[in-house]
Amino acid sequence: MSEIDEMTIWENIGKDSYQVEHSMDSLHRKQTGSYYTALDLTFAMMKEMVASLPPEKRASLFDLTFLEPCVGTGNFVFAYLRVCKSLNFTKEQYQVLLNNIYVCDINDHALSVYKKNLCLFSTEYFGITLDDAYFDSHLGRGLLVDVDSDSIRYIPITDVFPASIVKDGFDFVVTNPPYKNLKAEKGHYATEEQYDRDKAKYAEIGKLATRHFSYSAVGTINIYKLFVEEIAVHYLAPDGIGSLLIPASILSDKTCAKLRTMLLETSSVNSPYLCVFWAASCRESSNSLFNEGSKFSNLITTMGDVHHIFPKQYLIDNGINDKAKYN
Repeated sequence: MSEIDEMTIWENIGKDSYQVEHSMDSLHRKQTGSYYTALDLTFAMMKEMVASLPPEKRASLFDLTFLEPCVGTGNFVFAYLRVCKSLNFTKEQYQVLLNNIYVCDINDHALSVYKKNLCLFSTEYFGITLDDAYFDSHLGRGLLVDVDSDSIRYIPITDVFPASIVKDGFDFVVTNPPYKNLKAEKGHYATEEQYDRDKAKYAEIGKLATRHFSYSAVGTINIYKLFVEEIAVHYLAPDGIGSLLIPASILSDKTCAKLRTMLLETSSVNSPYLCVFWAASCRESSNSLFNEGSKFSNLITTMGDVHHIFPKQYLIDNGINDKAKYN
C-alpha cells in the first residue's frame, strides 16, 4: 500500500473520531465523561511507550497483551498499531499482535465505528481480514460501572473477558478514562426530572465505589480516579505498563492522596517528563504535593528504589556511590 493510502486511512480515522464525539448530545457527553483523544496525541504516547521497552521486549511486542478499557472509536489502538507497523514484523506476527488486543466501551455507535475502521486498517496495513468471530471475543461493553445504564452495578474485567484471557493482567493498559464527576449540576439539565434521576444514580454509584475501591472513593468521586485504581489493581500484569491520559490535578488534589501513594508504592514511573518534574522539585526543595508538612525529596528518599526514578548509573556518576543510598 502506498504512503498516500496509509495517510488517507489515518486521516479518516481521525475524522470519524471527531464526528462521533461531536454528534453526541451535549448532556450525554457530560453524563458519560466522553471526551476522545486526538490521533496525534495518542500516536505520541504510543511511540513513547514502545520506545521505552528494552530491545528484546520490543522485538517480541506482538506476544504482549493490550487492553483499551474505554476505547471509544479506537484512537489509542490505531496509534499503537501504526507504531507497531514500523517494527516490520511478519504477517503471522501481526496476526498474533491483533489477537492480543482487547477493547471495551459503553458507546455502541463508537464501537461500530471502531470495528469498521479496524477491519479496513488491518486489511490495508497488514493484509489481514478480521471477521465477526474476532470481535465477539475481543470487544466488550462497559467496565467498572456503566453510567449510561439505569441498572448500576460493579463490572469486573472477568465479567467481560474470560479468566483465560485476563490471567494475571494485561501487559499494556492504555486509555483516556472518562472524566466525570459524580455530581449532578442543575444548570446542565432541561428538566427537574432528569436532574433528580442522575442525582439518585450518582449517589448509588458513590455507594458502590466505597464498597469496591480502597484508594479513589474519596470526596466528590470522579470516574477517572476509579479507573486509575482499577487499572493499577486489577487490569495490569505485575510487570505491565500503563499509559494513561489523566488530569495533572492528580498530583495536587487532596482527595487523590491515597491513590497517589498507592501508585508510587506499587509502580515504577519511567516517563521522562515526570522524572524531570520530580528532579526539579527536589532541587528547588519544594514542599511535597502528596503529604503536607514534608518536602518532595522526603517522599522520594523514604520510598526506596530511587534508581527506578533516577537511573542507578546516573546517581553513581553524580557522586552517590554508596549502595545503601542509591538502592
